[in-house]
Amino acid sequence: MTMKRIYPVLVLFFLIGCASSAERQKRITGMAVSPLAGTVFSDPTPLTDALSIGEINCQIGRLVCLTWKMHMKAALTESFSITRILAEGEGGRYELRTDIKSHTLSSEMFSPVMTATFTVHYTLVDSRSGQTLFDETITTTDQTTRGSSTAVRKNLSELVERLHAVTKGGE
Repeated sequence: MTMKRIYPVLVLFFLIGCASSAERQKRITGMAVSPLAGTVFSDPTPLTDALSIGEINCQIGRLVCLTWKMHMKAALTESFSITRILAEGEGGRYELRTDIKSHTLSSEMFSPVMTATFTVHYTLVDSRSGQTLFDETITTTDQTTRGSSTAVRKNLSELVERLHAVTKGGE
């Protein structure tokens, strides 16, 4: 008799999980840089098709980190693909290591507008020599009604611009 009561609840959880999966993919896509950012790397640079995504660490709580690591990996992959700097497969010439330092989402009482702040430390390493080419922390803030995706997108756009400036002269 209790199974008859539990079964509808399990079905409801399953349906919510399926719906949230589509919403999760939409959020991840919203975190990637704009396709217009692809023009930043329109001319070949040392990073063109040479950047692999290395370890992603997180400092903001174990359960939250699992989700953020997954979202960040997807957003980095999509962003670097758009900007034509993502290496095929593993083992690109350069490796980007990511450390998510903080994420905050706050709002005034009864206000639909939130302030999202996202802080990430990035390290770009030459895989051949082990030399660190880029070692910076980027903090972005955004006023939004849609959560953190715009702050993350701004953070990744800033990263792409800074990587372009570092590698502009070529090798």
